[in-house]
Amino acid sequence: MVFLRYNHILFGCLLGSVAPLIAFFFTEYHLVETLTQRKPLLAYVLSAAVNLILLRYLYKNEKDGTARGVILVTFACMLLLLYLKGFKV
Repeated sequence: MVFLRYNHILFGCLLGSVAPLIAFFFTEYHLVETLTQRKPLLAYVLSAAVNLILLRYLYKNEKDGTARGVILVTFACMLLLLYLKGFKV
């Protein structure tokens, strides 16, 4: 993949924020209401899983700087989510 040749933490932050933003728009604007009706945190858990798969790919291809950015955004988004939504999982 051509766009993954950058190895910088800021690029990782940008790349890692895509899945949580998509999950946020799906849940806040009720685009997937049947999925999030009974389990509202499911979309966020799926976005974290997507980021972890991306993280695995980045570490296998020795893109440590980008992987650190993805880790940073993933944990920051999950902590923010737990703070805003409460610990009612």
